[in-house]
Amino acid sequence: MSDEEKSLTTKQESAALVLATGGTQQEAATAAGVTDRTVRRWLVLPEFTSAIKDAESEQLRGLHRRLTGMAWEALDVLQAEMKNSEGTPGTRTRAALGALQYMKELRELASMQEQLDAIENRLQEAGL
Repeated sequence: MSDEEKSLTTKQESAALVLATGGTQQEAATAAGVTDRTVRRWLVLPEFTSAIKDAESEQLRGLHRRLTGMAWEALDVLQAEMKNSEGTPGTRTRAALGALQYMKELRELASMQEQLDAIENRLQEAGL
């Protein structure tokens, strides 16, 4: 099958985007101007499900970028609260503990990513 035969129609692209962003099959059908039954038929097409997965991945990348930006602001808030001499000791302690917990989780994620990268490299070297 050629690439042209595998490409999605504009209606399929619209439906895939709605589904990727959490919409229902009925909402996808409405957005695409087709019936719910048509969307159900599209859901068995590998190129359609692949488009949904690609759109979901792009959504997650966008969320990741946004959360990364917010994390810096959140850290600034935690740091300001920890240093706020007018704040209650309990609030300052919770802010410090929160920062430490997030740091621990970040280190664990970084370690898992390193391990995953090493496994992927070994698989590539093995030709798998």
